[in-house]
Amino acid sequence: MSISTVLFHSWPLRQLTSHCLCSYKQALHGAKAARVLATEHHLPFTRPDDFFAEMVKTDAHMERIRQRLLDESAGIAKSEARRREREGKKIGKQVQLEKLKEREHSKKDMEERLKGLKRSALCFSVPHRCLSAH
Repeated sequence: MSISTVLFHSWPLRQLTSHCLCSYKQALHGAKAARVLATEHHLPFTRPDDFFAEMVKTDAHMERIRQRLLDESAGIAKSEARRREREGKKIGKQVQLEKLKEREHSKKDMEERLKGLKRSALCFSVPHRCLSAH
């Protein structure tokens, strides 16, 4: 709790309200008097319409800022493209390995089928060999 809060809390409510009201009236009277003096001396009292649109920085400085932002966004885009390319290569390698495994598997299956066909062909051509093998 700060000192000002302690002071205000120790005041009675009526006294606090009248103090705040008195300060408000004094500030309002000062603003009205200043406005009258400003209009008498032809001084602008209100802000111009484009007050918030005035530039604090020069055009050259703003151009440098814009260029830096463009460079940053281009760098981010390049890094994203490189990342996507790396991921694509990883996926491509995985697909290639899967295809190689599938080819080896199909080759083994084909060899097994051929061995089976050769055995069955041998059994039909030479019956005594087939019986002795079992």
